[in-house]
Amino acid sequence: MAHASDTIRIADKTTVTQQMAVDSDGKIGVTISSFPALAGSTNLIGKVDIANTDIDDYEAVPASTTGVLGSTGAVGDYLSRILLIPGSTTGAVGTVSIRDGSTAAAMNVFVTSAAFSNNLPISIPLGAKSVVGAWNVLTGANVSAIAFGKFT
Repeated sequence: MAHASDTIRIADKTTVTQQMAVDSDGKIGVTISSFPALAGSTNLIGKVDIANTDIDDYEAVPASTTGVLGSTGAVGDYLSRILLIPGSTTGAVGTVSIRDGSTAAAMNVFVTSAAFSNNLPISIPLGAKSVVGAWNVLTGANVSAIAFGKFT
């Protein structure tokens, strides 16, 4: 492992000592062994607020219906994924679509007119934020859905 050490002088003449190491895989690591205190004798540079990013909402949408995700839905709602659940292995399964707002054009996320050969659910990742309004999920015949995300 190769090592290099360096002392950096900052404008106010305080110094920061850092050590860099390269391991046998060629990865570089940096260790700062001394860091000057900022004004007020603190090393706090600032604070960062992190918004709640939990994706803990889900909404079931029965077959052959249109479901609004969330109690009212709104611009900025996040649709993480949709889990499609076939109703049976014998009946034809209809299209599943999503809409960003009630008047937007539907986007097909699953299209078939055939029956499922098994009843295994299908997960469709989306990772999309609404820019128009509430997310709507439209399910066809013989297929229901569960939408996961953060809904208003």
